[in-house]
Formats: sequence, structure tokens, C-alpha cells
Amino acid sequence: MFKRIAFLLLLAGGVSRADAATGDTIVAVWKHNTRGAFTMSFDDSMETHVSVAMPAIIQRGLVGTWFINPGLARHRKHSKVWGIDGPKNGQEYANHTWEHKGAKDYQEADYQIGASARYIWALRGPDASKLLAFASGGGTTWTISDLEREEIKSRYHSITRSSELSARTDLGIDGDKLIAKARESIDEGRWVAIHFHGIGGEWLSIDSEGFIRLLDYLRDNKDKIWSAGWSAAHQYAKERDHARIDLLERSDARIRIRLTTGLSPELYAEPLTLITQVPAGWSVVAVKQNGQSKPFHARNGALQYEVVPDRGEIELQPDR
Repeated sequence: MFKRIAFLLLLAGGVSRADAATGDTIVAVWKHNTRGAFTMSFDDSMETHVSVAMPAIIQRGLVGTWFINPGLARHRKHSKVWGIDGPKNGQEYANHTWEHKGAKDYQEADYQIGASARYIWALRGPDASKLLAFASGGGTTWTISDLEREEIKSRYHSITRSSELSARTDLGIDGDKLIAKARESIDEGRWVAIHFHGIGGEWLSIDSEGFIRLLDYLRDNKDKIWSAGWSAAHQYAKERDHARIDLLERSDARIRIRLTTGLSPELYAEPLTLITQVPAGWSVVAVKQNGQSKPFHARNGALQYEVVPDRGEIELQPDR
């Protein structure tokens, strides 16, 4: 893994391999060709998420995954923050059920999971993935079978969250340990996910000073670590591992490739970072796909850019 990451970083730095040919394309291990991915989840639609966590994350250009309970009064109280400010600033929402209370039967379980999913989907754009991270909520009671709950989750494209760390002061977690976890993602080239409840107050909380130190570390190391939503990181990894790149045409005037994964476009819609060898004279390159064009800058014959797989041919041309 380390050698592959080092090779991708070398290409993105503008150094071409001696044996690379025009049109040769690879998928970066992580988005923006960073060394690792790091996900911060926040449970329960808490007041300190609105007053402390989300503003601090948005201010630093980072992303949180917010496991919300849209049916609770404390969520409805901050409808502008949850309904407008978060989505406008690229925050990711996840399914934590409608009211965080479990379910006494199949019908109620369908409502608790389904209503939350529909609320989140309505806040996403029409081309956004419907795939949702899911957590049922601690201290809740579900009197349906595990099989029934999995069936309902599947219907609403909700997959169980994984997390390596519960960030709580009472568990001995502080800023140093949070930053050490972030460093793991860089040093080991992998995706690390942790989750929070209260920030500087409320229940199961973490000290706010340590939390802010983590955010500053992530901001200062954006070139090395991707601050990723849980669903976004999951999608990227699966798309990357299933990616097939077909070179359709290469010349000094144009390169055409096809990027496919065989995955459901409805669920897997996260842009992948590609790195393509282009002619040395290309500086600004127009990347065209699905009727849209966006300019990217090449460095010493290496072009790094982002496209969504399974959305038709990708065409690269010098932007004259």
C-alpha cells in the first residue's frame, strides 16, 4: 500500500514516470490524492453540535457526518441550521432514526428508519447518492428481529456505520489521542472513522479544547488527509476497488477514457480522483463528461482531476 500511495503522490507532484505514456490513467487511493481519509461522526442532533461543532467545522472547510434525529424537538428547534446551513456547506447527514427510540413492531421500525431517510434525501441534490450511514441509537429498544431490521435498512439504502473510537473525556480521550488517530490515517494510508456525542457539554462529551485542536490539525494537513463524510469515504473506497479504466483514444489533441465500476449509480456517486498522463505541452485541460466541462491544471505532464464513474465517456483536451 505504501508504495502505491508514494507513486500516486509522485505523479500528482508533477513528476512523470519514464515509462508512462499519454493517456495512462490511475485512480488515487483517496480523494484529492491525499494519503488517508478521516471521518468525524456526531450523534443525536445535539445542541452543542449546532452551537460548537458544526460552526467550527464549516469555518475550517471540513466535513462532519451528522447522525440526526429529525423528529426530535431539539432538531426542529434549529431547522435552519440542519435544513439549510449544513447542506449548503457540504455537511453529510446520516440515518439515526426519526426519534431515537427504537421500535416496538415492524411498522414502527419502518417509520423510524424510513422517515429519517426521506428527510435526508430531500436535502440532497437530485444526482446525489441515496446511500446513508446508519446507527440505531444507544439505549434504544427494538422488538423486531435483526433480519427484519436489516430488511428495512436495505429498503432505505442505510448501511451500518463503523467507528474506531468513541471520543469521550470519561474514556480518557483528549486532543492528543484524537490527533494521533488522524495521524494513523496518514501514516497507514487508510480510512479512520471516529464518533462524538457532546462537545464541551451535554452527554458523553469530549473537551471542546481537544476537539478544536483536532480540527486545526485536519485543516493544517488538508494536503495529506481527506476530511470525508462516512458515506462519501465508503463510496470512494468501493468505487476505487471496482474501478475499470478503458483508454478509448489518445493523441496530442485529445484523450478519451471510460471509467466504470459496475456499481449502482443511484448509490455510488462519489467523484473519484484520477491522474492521467497528458502531452507535455498541455497546461490547462478541459475535462468533459456528461455534457459538462471543467478546467484542471496539468503539472509536468500529469493531470489530476475528479469525475464520477459510470457517467459516460471522459474527454480531455487542452483548454485553448
